[in-house]
Amino acid sequence: MPLRASMWFEECAKEDLLAKRNEQVAEKQLDIREFEKLLEIRRKDKTLEVESQKENYKARRVILAVARWAIRAKPVLKGK
Repeated sequence: MPLRASMWFEECAKEDLLAKRNEQVAEKQLDIREFEKLLEIRRKDKTLEVESQKENYKARRVILAVARWAIRAKPVLKGK
């Protein structure tokens, strides 16, 4: 499936992905809201009304992303 967005996507290390994400957020002036529990999204005409535990927002578009970060523990080596 071809990508329809102008965002950068390719396989990379986590640190590179986060750096590129932050660069694109700044470049495209995206309004990112993180660590908010979403309560409801309602459509009102051409606007979406988003209600979270922190605040209410109005937007033309909303991207909802849910993820779980996995932190791999380094193995414990005896004698070190």
